[in-house]
Parts: sequence; structure tokens; C-alpha cells
Amino acid sequence: MLLHNTERMLDAYGVYGAANSTHMVDYSVNVTEADTFEYVWMTTKHVDMSLEHARDLIRMWLHQYTTGGMWRKASSTLLDVELLSSLPRTTYCETNKLGPDEMVRFLSREFRSEHKSVHVGQNIHADERRPMPTTFRNRAFWYVLDRAGPKATKVQMLHVTSHLLSPAAEPLGLLQEGALMGCDLSMVHEVDQLEKLTHHANRAAAKEVEGLAASFGHGAKMFGYTGAFR
Repeated sequence: MLLHNTERMLDAYGVYGAANSTHMVDYSVNVTEADTFEYVWMTTKHVDMSLEHARDLIRMWLHQYTTGGMWRKASSTLLDVELLSSLPRTTYCETNKLGPDEMVRFLSREFRSEHKSVHVGQNIHADERRPMPTTFRNRAFWYVLDRAGPKATKVQMLHVTSHLLSPAAEPLGLLQEGALMGCDLSMVHEVDQLEKLTHHANRAAAKEVEGLAASFGHGAKMFGYTGAFR
């Protein structure tokens, strides 16, 4: 389903327009009518790297991300290894994330053709065999790599992460969301809580974006890439 929705999601979130951005990764916080959050990361860049090298770099980065390598965690465990062995380039990993406590079960897969590679993934929270024991977020990502030349690749990326949800999939209140994110709203007037938490979330996400960019850049250097992401 994620693969079939790729173009629609990139269009809906304006990923194509990110090609004009001067930032490596653009970030925004969307607030719904129900006062819940949606955190969005996106980028469209061209890199002076063959599709094959860019694909290997993205795969390395996503393996680190989907197995909890970017977070403080208690554990990470690959699930259903035998069951998924017949599906090429597919992983299902459970990570017990800390600060705040969050269960992440990423199911991810790469689809490739001669001139294109698409990586998709999402947090699976409706697993009847493994009920959610902690708070969680809806998480999904799309990476689309198109060959633009022998040594050039167009990279489009979209990450969407939801407000924290209870094990029963109910959005946490602002006070709870804030406390779990390290933002104390208990002394903040109710009408100002949403603005303060949004500001805090922006600062926290900026640090995560910096970490993402640094990790991606380090990986690129490992592959011998010294050019710009434009």
C-alpha cells in the first residue's frame, strides 16, 4: 500500500517543491483541528552519484534508522525473519525506544528497477500477535531515487511522524505529550500550551534533522562522495 501511495504522498506534502529549498532537509509541524501534531521531514536533492551508489547509501542509512540506530533504546530485535526471507530487501524490526518510551515496529522494503529505487516503511502498531505495550507514534517514510545520468541521481524523501498515541491508539493530551518530550506545560496557561509545545517540538526536531543530515553526510563520505547535495 505504501508503494502504491508514493506519488500521492509526495504530492500531498509538497515534496516536489522542496527542490527549491536551500536546506538539506525541510521540517514542519502540522497541527490538526483536534490539536494533535504531525511532524514532517522532506527533501528533494540531486547528487553527483550513480543510482547504484546512492541506493546503497540510502539502504545503509535506512537500516540504521529502522533498527533504532538513531535513538536511545533498550533493545532492537528483528521479527519474522524466516517468514520475510522470501521477500527481497524486506525487514521488520522492533525497537524499544527511550526518552520518551515508545515501541517502534518498522516494516520496510525496497523496490527497484533499472532506473529507479523506492524505499518505503511504516510503524506496524496493529499486530494482533504483539499488542502495543507502550506509547507509540504512527511513522512512515518514502525515499524515491531516480537515475538522472550515469553519475547523477535525483533523491526525494518524505518522513511523517504522528503525535504520541496511547497503547489503545488514543492521542495523548498536550500535558502528557509535552512531559514525554521534556516540555513542562503544567504552569503554562491552557491557551498558550499548544504554541509552547509546538515551539519545543520545532527545536527538538531541528536537532534530529541535524543528526539525520550528519549521519547521511558521514555515510556519503564512506562511499567516497565529496560533492554537494543540491
